[in-house]
Amino acid sequence: LMGNYDVHTPTPVMWWSLKKVLLALMLQYDIDPFKKQAYFTPINEDPRLVASTHTSLVGHSDTKNTACPGVHVEERLPQLRTEMNEFLTTLR
Repeated sequence: LMGNYDVHTPTPVMWWSLKKVLLALMLQYDIDPFKKQAYFTPINEDPRLVASTHTSLVGHSDTKNTACPGVHVEERLPQLRTEMNEFLTTLR
């Protein structure tokens, strides 16, 4: 999604497109939207990495210091995970 989603809300067409892309990737790479994974993030410019654990479907702000994807997307990620899981369950 391209835009400032602290200010704007993604359109229904944007959400539908995002879901189609996510579903295709999750099917192709056998991704479980609820599976916990380790994410490694550099500490500023320091080459050391800090690990955090999150689900497979996260916003950038879950793994590093950024406002992305914005509050209007971040608040919908739990529902997006649930919907993706329902789609995957139906297709498998």
